[in-house]
Amino acid sequence: MQELLIFILSASGLSWIVTKSKVFKPLRESVSFKRKIYQLEPKAVEINSLMSRMKLSFFIGLEQLLNCYGCFGFWAGLACYELQRYNVNTLLYAFAGSISSLIIIELIKLLEKK
Repeated sequence: MQELLIFILSASGLSWIVTKSKVFKPLRESVSFKRKIYQLEPKAVEINSLMSRMKLSFFIGLEQLLNCYGCFGFWAGLACYELQRYNVNTLLYAFAGSISSLIIIELIKLLEKK
C-alpha cells in the first residue's frame, strides 16, 4: 500500500512540476512561441514543405503535452513505473515530496483565507 501511495504521489508531483510550476515555465513559453512562429508566418518558414509541417505538428503536440496535466500525467506514470521497476526509489521519493509539499502549501493558503 505504501508503494502505491508513493507511486501516485510521484507521478502527480512530476506532472505538476512540468505543467504548472515556474521551473518549467520558460520551456513551456519557448515551445509555445516556436509554435506561433510556425503557425502565424507561413511565408517565412515555407509551411508548404513537408519538414515545416512536421515541425509545426511537433511543436503543437509538445505544447499540448507540457500544458496538459492529464496528458503529461500518463507519461509521468509510465516513467515512475519504470523507475520503481528498476528500484530507483530516490527519484520517486523526490517527486512524492514535491507533491506533498504542494498539498501542504495549498492547505496553508486555504487556512489563511479563513
